[in-house]
Amino acid sequence: MKRIVVFLGLQVFFFLLAAGQIVNPVSWAFSSRPTSGNEAELLFTAKIKQGWHMYGVNIPDGGPIPTSFHFNTSSDYQLQGEIVPVIKPVVKMDPNFNIQVELFDGKAEFNQKVRILKNGKVTVSGYVEFMSCSDKECTPPAQEEFAFELTGTGAAET
Repeated sequence: MKRIVVFLGLQVFFFLLAAGQIVNPVSWAFSSRPTSGNEAELLFTAKIKQGWHMYGVNIPDGGPIPTSFHFNTSSDYQLQGEIVPVIKPVVKMDPNFNIQVELFDGKAEFNQKVRILKNGKVTVSGYVEFMSCSDKECTPPAQEEFAFELTGTGAAET
């Protein structure tokens, strides 16, 4: 009888352990490169597990949460234009939402140009919000924080 109680206790423990695991099919990497003087490019790279996809930045109403980039306000830098997908997303019908959406499979890359407005070190920080799905399930919207350490060479013209 004692063995049965221990066996059932272990079964419950392993069930709870497995149920508590969080599915995280997208991992992010962030890098930057200076382009000229006080300008730089920020590169946001998402690696997406096989069998999953991540949504693009242009999603119609009634669909999943689009991928979006949120920058902390600072007088040390200025964003130059909009964030641009480096890899073009595929547009197709999503069975989870029954609408046409932008999808990334395997990898997604985005680029944002910035102008540094002061001499010395500048931190460009914020977070990216995104959502991913497989054919069977979706993750809740997630956020990944980013921070880029850049160096300005003097006051830039705005």
